[in-house]
Amino acid sequence: MHGSELLDLINNIEKTFPVEQWQLGDIKIWPLIRFEIFFKNVFSGKYGDSSKYSSQNLKKRIDLYSHISLSPFQRKCLKSFLGKEFRHDALFLSNGVSNVLLNGKWYDKFCDPLIDLLGKHGCSSLLLSPGFKHFYPRHNECFYVQGIQDFAKISSLADVSVGFSKKTEQNNEFNELISFLEGNEKLTTLPNFHTIKRRVRKLKILASLYSLILRAVKPSVIFLVCYYGEGMALNLASRELGIPSIDIQHGRQGDNHVAYGRFLSLPKTGYALLPSHFWCWSNYETNAIYSWSKNIDNYHIPMIGGNTFREFFYNGKLPSLDADESLILDIKRQVSSKVHILYTLNGLESDNYLEHLIAVIQKEEGRSFWWLRAHPCRLHQVDKLTKLLDEKPCLNAYINICEASSLPLFIILKNIDLHVTELSSTVLESCQCGIPSIVIGSEGAKIYSEQIKSGWAVSFPNLESIHTFFESRDADRLIPNKVFQDSSIQPDQYETSPALQFVIKQISRRQQY
Repeated sequence: MHGSELLDLINNIEKTFPVEQWQLGDIKIWPLIRFEIFFKNVFSGKYGDSSKYSSQNLKKRIDLYSHISLSPFQRKCLKSFLGKEFRHDALFLSNGVSNVLLNGKWYDKFCDPLIDLLGKHGCSSLLLSPGFKHFYPRHNECFYVQGIQDFAKISSLADVSVGFSKKTEQNNEFNELISFLEGNEKLTTLPNFHTIKRRVRKLKILASLYSLILRAVKPSVIFLVCYYGEGMALNLASRELGIPSIDIQHGRQGDNHVAYGRFLSLPKTGYALLPSHFWCWSNYETNAIYSWSKNIDNYHIPMIGGNTFREFFYNGKLPSLDADESLILDIKRQVSSKVHILYTLNGLESDNYLEHLIAVIQKEEGRSFWWLRAHPCRLHQVDKLTKLLDEKPCLNAYINICEASSLPLFIILKNIDLHVTELSSTVLESCQCGIPSIVIGSEGAKIYSEQIKSGWAVSFPNLESIHTFFESRDADRLIPNKVFQDSSIQPDQYETSPALQFVIKQISRRQQY
């Protein structure tokens, strides 16, 4: 089921039921139900089951925690925490996967630019990172919190009913919702009340743990990436302590994203699970959020801040990327293809889809050179694609996977002619860099309608149509002769953006006390 269809269904639920009143304990739970309906059903049946890649066995986790516990910065943080010398102006929670290797150090492309930017204004920051990989050495040191998140998950299994009212335990309203959804044949999974209760308990436990960190750090502002995961617990803790929480845009948003678009029913004070503010790249995302949050006082406020990683790249404020670019140029010198194409995977593709993609590229017979980039959350696809190429060694002459998936995105965009994808938000960054995109499928056409309207993207129905396109016309004829204008943040203006000014003002106000 496509995302836009699911959001239409979700909006129908919001019109039919008083979802803004549904509550477990003191938490309004509709966002949790909303996300479960969406993520458990989106594209179901088309893509393979990716859940097996989301967890790790106990031994690997123990090894991870043992390794991280030896980190000098981890020990320093714990010592400072116990000694109550832990204060920072801003606290960041990354998504744990958006790291690129720049000049020998790992760089979080959403958090580190803002940490550096705040540092120029004399503000200190502490970065928290989840995940199962220890990225070291880092551009900015971080404190690993996967153990904290796992502790909350394990603890939530003990008792899923504590703190819930008798009325909630009867879940009559939830049963009515299930009856409403059972008639929809496209839904493969219905929300589970027991799962929602466990999820709430986990978030409450994790929020209490984050509260301990916040009380020690005493930040003036909190940043987080992908708030609709474990970040909801940090939102809970920040609201309790009266600290603004800001979600940093990390990809596409708009009306067809379940976490950022079309909330039709909200409590008067908003949802505590959602951030108080949104750091957006452009007017488009800001307007999409404002359309539903405008009637909520002081919460869920969108602000234009720009894509700071992109601005740092084009203004030469990132660590040296000369070696990375030289590597790409060396690869390009070894091939004679006229057109270099970046294909970005969205992470949900099945093995059959990847095999089909390779087969379509093979039909191209080397007329173009393809850079296949795996999604950072699904890097196992690199191994799958590499295995497919091993079975067809002739394709190695015009397909690159390793560097395409590991090097910084903007370095690659700087050196290619065309971008192709089904759903990847690289469409946004591609058009900002002056690179046209081909969007495969009807769902992508809906999501990126603004880019298609502007001329910086075109929609094709399927992968085979790419082959037809290359047979019928030269790919570089697709490139428009105009600049795509989707952002009010121009080069060198991100330091005076409304979002940054809000943050600096918030920090300055608290520093006075």
